[in-house]
Amino acid sequence: MVQDAVKMAESELSEYPLIDKYLGRIIRRRLNLSCPEKGVLIAELLDDEDESKQRLRHLEDVLCLGDQLCENFGDVFKSGLPEDARDADARILDLLAEIEAFDYLYRNAFTKIAHILRTPANPTPEFTALRHGYCYAVEVKRPHIPQSECKKVKPFVRKGIISGFASGDAHGPLVATFKDVVKDAHKQIEGFCLAENEYYRGIVIMSAGLGFVGSLGLTRGVFSVLRNKPYKNAICQTWGELKEGSNCPYLQHIVFLRKRASEFIVPNLD
Repeated sequence: MVQDAVKMAESELSEYPLIDKYLGRIIRRRLNLSCPEKGVLIAELLDDEDESKQRLRHLEDVLCLGDQLCENFGDVFKSGLPEDARDADARILDLLAEIEAFDYLYRNAFTKIAHILRTPANPTPEFTALRHGYCYAVEVKRPHIPQSECKKVKPFVRKGIISGFASGDAHGPLVATFKDVVKDAHKQIEGFCLAENEYYRGIVIMSAGLGFVGSLGLTRGVFSVLRNKPYKNAICQTWGELKEGSNCPYLQHIVFLRKRASEFIVPNLD
């Protein structure tokens, strides 16, 4: 059964040359770990449904754009894959989040998009880009609420891969996670601006990495609660507090990416 799944995934992968070019090594590594048929992207390759094929074609198209338009695009995929299957799936979702971030930048008239290779000694955002004459530094995050916090509220959860924001009336974990993510992102952007001795407008893009997958029981996603007005209001209020306190002077925008390129941005782009 497992060997059949591996052979089928390998065969399907040949239909998508850009996915093979950029993600093939990672997918093949995941095929050698436990439960390969349930792996992120592999489940899509094994699914005969039209919707899965559409998602793979969409990923192929975005990778094609990245190949042509994003400087150092291949650096996105240089990191290795953990030995644990669950951690490996989480890492693949991290990569998909970065691909979704590039797609967002491209669709919103950013040009000269470049990926920056991050090292432990070189804290940087993931991308730089230009828009309407301004330089931007773009940090990509795939945040989650720790399991200890999820137990206190009603979570949307895929254990070990995605921990969702709270449902119900409790905004605490959502706001706390938002603050932590924004502050960490600002450190990356600020350090980069100081090292480059140049000012960049900072953008944080938060993505669950789910825009290209749909067969893992994750369709409700981390950010599905942001469809609810109280959560949006909580995010907007917290963002205003951070900006008014000058805690994050380099940050200009924060973007939430959900399924099917549904976005929520604070504040709107100029």
